[in-house]
Amino acid sequence: MIQYKKTLPAFELYCDILGYTPSDILFFDIETTGFLTDTSAVFLIGAIYLKDNEWNLSQFLAETLEEECLILQAFLDLAKSFHTLVHFNGDTFDIPFLLNKAAKYDIPCEIPQYTSLDLYREFRPLKKILQTDKMNQQSLEPLAGWKREDRLTGKHMVTLYHKYAVSKDTGLRDLLLLHNHDDMIGMTHLLKLSAYLPLFRGEISNITLVSESISDIKITFRLTHEVPSEFSMTDTFRLDASCHTGTLTIPYFEGTLYHFFPDWKHYYYLPMEDQAIHKSVAQYVDKQYREPAKACNCYIKKSGRFLPQPEEIFSPTFKDNSASKITYFEYDGQFTRDSAAAYNYIHAALSFLLR
Repeated sequence: MIQYKKTLPAFELYCDILGYTPSDILFFDIETTGFLTDTSAVFLIGAIYLKDNEWNLSQFLAETLEEECLILQAFLDLAKSFHTLVHFNGDTFDIPFLLNKAAKYDIPCEIPQYTSLDLYREFRPLKKILQTDKMNQQSLEPLAGWKREDRLTGKHMVTLYHKYAVSKDTGLRDLLLLHNHDDMIGMTHLLKLSAYLPLFRGEISNITLVSESISDIKITFRLTHEVPSEFSMTDTFRLDASCHTGTLTIPYFEGTLYHFFPDWKHYYYLPMEDQAIHKSVAQYVDKQYREPAKACNCYIKKSGRFLPQPEEIFSPTFKDNSASKITYFEYDGQFTRDSAAAYNYIHAALSFLLR
């Protein structure tokens, strides 16, 4: 077994978003000869951790497959000093693989007691923001502003390792270490994507109505963290985000909409007036001018200027038809003055866009 170690420059941790203490975390990644623990071996384990106020990268390389148990023991001994494991898709692969190997060699393993922070699971909801089809680590790294030197695939790594185990060629060894090194360093850069996550939680401030036009209104707000790159999304609403600022563009609807009464069985519909009225009032209307209301015509009409809302924040609500999932409220130019209501509205709009 060979162990390589180097110190790393400090990097931004986004602890307040991801919820960990720097001294408690251990980044790790494993390289294996396959996916099945019964027929495959782990031959390289990388780890990043904070010690004596310095970030360290350690790599444990098995020079032959017979040294698998040695690098496993070395990594588990290192892990004993930490409480949170940070990884990319390790909940699915890395951790189960290590647990099975520890059981095979009868090595005490405390991993089940640790907190697991899977960056893949954390960032999976960002697919729509990032506008990417692939959510693997190498696809996300450029979106976090980092370019790796390594160009190997997992399949290449297996082939190269088998060659290295026989030849001990230092060039092959360096390629193996570089791949794992870049996987580890790449994870630290992926942390930048955490800056998008507060949007999903509605963590915004300084809500301001900045403009009104004949077609829409624009509201700006401050983001808790600077986003790695600007982006735009449109679906009923439009969201633009850059640096610390988000802008929500909300289109007007100008015309006639309908407020539907949910308990339509208690209403009559008046065809001449094209509206519904409660039975307690409709009893005074001649029977020839009324009919039992249905869900689709149990409404009153309203003409004016409206704004959409994905859930009921402002009442009364209006729709263009009874089946519509988007409701509207009449816009009077006042709602942004109520900070609590404005926050709830923007949070709902963001949830709608990001879902």
